[in-house]
Amino acid sequence: MTNWGSPYVFEVPGSRTESYNRKEMTAKVTLTCPWDNRFEAMDAIHTTKYPFPSSAAPYLHPAYPKAIDVSVWEEKGSDIDVHEVSYTLAKLEVTYHALARFNWDKSFSQTISPVLQMRRLPSWGFFWDSDDSPVLDEESPAMFAVQVKITRQYSGVPDVPQWFWDLAGCVNNAPWRERHTNSLLAKGTLLFIPASATKIQTMNPEERDSIWDVSFDLMWNPIGWNSFMRQNSISVLSGIRIDSMTFDNRPYYLYPEKSFPFE
Repeated sequence: MTNWGSPYVFEVPGSRTESYNRKEMTAKVTLTCPWDNRFEAMDAIHTTKYPFPSSAAPYLHPAYPKAIDVSVWEEKGSDIDVHEVSYTLAKLEVTYHALARFNWDKSFSQTISPVLQMRRLPSWGFFWDSDDSPVLDEESPAMFAVQVKITRQYSGVPDVPQWFWDLAGCVNNAPWRERHTNSLLAKGTLLFIPASATKIQTMNPEERDSIWDVSFDLMWNPIGWNSFMRQNSISVLSGIRIDSMTFDNRPYYLYPEKSFPFE
């Protein structure tokens, strides 16, 4: 027997309905209680979860009442005294709402935006064609280097994943495939920037089991975040001479390399 939070409350048999979609569940049920006890009954119902079976727990968050409509249960009252009509039973039409527990590593939104980064070339080694004079530092040309920002947001996350904190300021230590465009991005070219982790928590009992929206940016740099433009370098990438640095005879990384546990 379902307990609706109060010994005064009883369910009308056959009144319960449930509606589902990919994001949520809505349920409705008709309850009755003594008319004079309807306020304490509603107070109890408001803090009582909808009676899901245990098998629903992996799919749905707990559901609490969204609305309660009150009317008289199959009575018209007494015609004797129109100034003070009394009723016996109240009918409570209760609407419940529950969010789906998304598989958050598969459900997300993503935006890919180009970013133009101005880079000034070093003047060393450049000469003017007309008189073969060296290019001065203040005359050194600048170029637009195209980068890409990938902004991703996961919705319905039960907890903020630990890698949201651990990957801040790190680059990928292996080639990373972007699942939507099927692009394979080279090692060290993606910089992880945590953007936001948002959770709404109020005194509403429906939000006791509230969930997170987690978003982050991946900045793609075609020459890599631990590579630098250097005019007299022997390494050339996309027409740009690049180089890396060492410290104490070991490779030096401004941005630590770590594994990215998502696609």
